[in-house]
Amino acid sequence: MDLEKQKSALDKLWYELWVFNGAGERLVFLETNKTRGLEMSVYLESFLVHTRNIVDFLENKDNRDIRCSDFGANKISVNLPPDNTKIKINRWLSHIAKERIEELNPKWKYPIIRKEINRCFGIFLNQLDHDCFPSEKGRQKLDFESLLI
Repeated sequence: MDLEKQKSALDKLWYELWVFNGAGERLVFLETNKTRGLEMSVYLESFLVHTRNIVDFLENKDNRDIRCSDFGANKISVNLPPDNTKIKINRWLSHIAKERIEELNPKWKYPIIRKEINRCFGIFLNQLDHDCFPSEKGRQKLDFESLLI
């Protein structure tokens, strides 16, 4: 991927990370306040979609998608909790799965997932060439780092 496309792709990645962390933060707040219902479901689905997108990016899953290797970065293996795997996320998020009948909703471990995704994204950022910044929209490396929790 040429430098111009990398700069544009960085803005797409910033959005993924921004929504991922925002949804994760909101989920913790809602859970702390024992909130259930539509708001919880909307934030959960958003969190899971962006988890899946970032994991696929870091692990170079599909060459039709933006991947960390497009930036010359090495693949980064994301270690999600054993009961919150990407396979489980896909089954609960993208399918009307039979598992929904047979077992209770998974206990999604948002803080652990956030910590691991942010750790791995930080590794990616540290592999980037300085020429990638600023992004097309003027974002600097520090703008990305400020999202990492």
